[in-house]
Amino acid sequence: MKIFDLADYEVKCFYKFNDAEEFSVIELDKIGRRMFRADIYPEDNSNNIKYYFWIYKNNQFFKTLPESNPVSIPFSVLNTQEDLDYFTILSPVITEERMDYKKELMFILRNNFPNAVTFESAVLNDDEPLKVISKKRVLINMKSTFPIRQGKNRLQIKSKLADGTVMNQYFEFKTKRLKKKRSVKKSNEVKLVNNFYKTNKNEFTQNEAEIIYSVKQNIETDLLLLETYGLYDDRGSEYAQPYSRLRLNIMDKKFRWKVKGGDIQENFSPLSVNGRRIRGLYTDVNLLKFFKKKSDFSIRYIMGYSNKAIEISSGNVTMPTYTQEVKGGQVRLSTMKFKSSLQYFKVYDKPGSLSSESKEIVSPVENHILGLFLQLRPSPLSYIEYEFVGSAYYANSEASAMNIDDLDIPDYLRNIINQYLPMKSSLVAGYSNRLTMQLPLLSRYNIIKFGYDLVQPGYYNELNTFFESDKEEVSVSLTQKLLNRKLIINTHVENEKDNISGASFDTSHMNTYRLNTMYRTNRMGNFNASGMLTRKTEVVTSGNEDLDNQLNYVTVGVSGIPLKSKIGNVKTNINYSVSDYLDYMESDNNSKSNTIGINLNSKYQHYSATLGMTQSKTSSNLSGTSRYLGVYTKISRKISKQLKISTKLKLTLGKNTDINNKMNSRKISNNWVLNYSRKKLKYFKSSDIRLAVDLIYMKDDDNPSEETSNFIEGYTTFSMTNSF
Repeated sequence: MKIFDLADYEVKCFYKFNDAEEFSVIELDKIGRRMFRADIYPEDNSNNIKYYFWIYKNNQFFKTLPESNPVSIPFSVLNTQEDLDYFTILSPVITEERMDYKKELMFILRNNFPNAVTFESAVLNDDEPLKVISKKRVLINMKSTFPIRQGKNRLQIKSKLADGTVMNQYFEFKTKRLKKKRSVKKSNEVKLVNNFYKTNKNEFTQNEAEIIYSVKQNIETDLLLLETYGLYDDRGSEYAQPYSRLRLNIMDKKFRWKVKGGDIQENFSPLSVNGRRIRGLYTDVNLLKFFKKKSDFSIRYIMGYSNKAIEISSGNVTMPTYTQEVKGGQVRLSTMKFKSSLQYFKVYDKPGSLSSESKEIVSPVENHILGLFLQLRPSPLSYIEYEFVGSAYYANSEASAMNIDDLDIPDYLRNIINQYLPMKSSLVAGYSNRLTMQLPLLSRYNIIKFGYDLVQPGYYNELNTFFESDKEEVSVSLTQKLLNRKLIINTHVENEKDNISGASFDTSHMNTYRLNTMYRTNRMGNFNASGMLTRKTEVVTSGNEDLDNQLNYVTVGVSGIPLKSKIGNVKTNINYSVSDYLDYMESDNNSKSNTIGINLNSKYQHYSATLGMTQSKTSSNLSGTSRYLGVYTKISRKISKQLKISTKLKLTLGKNTDINNKMNSRKISNNWVLNYSRKKLKYFKSSDIRLAVDLIYMKDDDNPSEETSNFIEGYTTFSMTNSF
């Protein structure tokens, strides 16, 4: 027995064998500052022992163990070694009547008595030894070394007791017998989506009717996977880039190679090509997979068109587009802890794809992109990632070339420049790089992350426009999990600066500080709090347009508060936010706003319902004070196993009494959704039908002539998805 403080204790044990009428007593010896022990020797042929303890503290009776009814319900130990479950199989679940068949199985074995028994070995079906992957005192991971039999299997666990006795424990499980394997598997899906829109506005940009139809087919053989996808979107026209999609993918099931054709959206690296649609051909060959290696060494190549030619046309197109071609490739090496890639892309407009009238508006461009990506993962929670991308960009690929004969460079380098990257008057060059590091700080519950991002002003990437040029950004974030991971705190600091090259007299700085916290409770839901402070300054020398402003934002809330109710499980969510914008150069731009939201969610039998309210107030010197009140409710019911209906009704009231911004508005929106899903039909494996109707009514009594504040709109969506 172990005591957890240093007081003066005495411990007595009352025990009896074979359900004797009287308990015997023995006093435990103190063998350490907190340790007590007694040896009890069983009588011959004893099959059980029952016992309890009296504990004295500082010469006074303290408690019994068990604490309640120790005489009638004492501790007990049974001597039934031949029937004890010394080991339990945690995985796979062999209690099922018949398991799904797998050729290989991983077994996770738990030792229920690690102090009394030691695992020795395991044998499947009497003569097939299992391979031990890892062995601990409690958990043992094993793997089958022969194919699992279809039908009945017998597992034998060999172990040894502390006294040297060899024990055997047996488990039996059954697997389903495989049907004759089909050499070809097919799956098909047809999806039809129809959208209808109606409004009383005089001007609107959305089509009154839109249709989106798609077809998807997968064919799988023992060696290959063939994917076909086609989508028709009627919004496409000769004046816009295509909305419709068509692609065909062929992949080796051993991941040795793949070929894609049609509309391709591949991710090569975060800063080079990251999901841009290219219509053409893509190939990927993984050389190491031909030798059955776990690592990857692949060569990827893509070619096609990223833009189609669009001529200038009055009323439709004011900025024409050339046919833009893309060629590029990547060499990538990937292991468990290290990833690297080198990629190059050439993007160029075809000058002959536009007429002379359109070419007077815009010049053809040419873009060369070369990048290196590296990632190292020393541990599961840490990594170092770096990417460098350089670019050469011709704003006009037809511009005249510059004479470089007078430059002091070797002849071979001059020939390379003239052939692949000629010096033209429209040429600009730049680079972008990004460094990210993450590592645990003292423990795995404290994760710190560093980020550095730099983009030169001369950096252009026609295939990835999600960046700001001439920018430098540094960020640090710390995520902490405290109180047994119930409390999570995330802190983020970020500094951003533009005009890093000093090419302009105008430079802006922006500092951002964010703090997010979440505390999980067992009975009161989750408490959330977050705050953000953003300070931006900019000095503009061309005029009195300097910027110096600050945005403060704080939100607090509680989600998932359980409430006792007769109608089922009811939970409440409450949130409150405050925003304060300060303009230190022009105080009239200052504004303050606050918002509070409350909603109740409930489920009862086949019903689920939500009732909520939001209220906000925004004040500024320029626009006065605006107040909004929104009330909404949502109800859904599962009518049958296949049919479900839901509706949402929302009312929003707005008020502003400022003389220049008067408003007295009300907006009502109503949504109805009907879902019908069914499986195993006569002609289809499954069918899903969805009908949705949205009605919107907007009225502003103080601005009756404003079309954007007084209108009626309706949306209808009908979709059907059939799989076969």
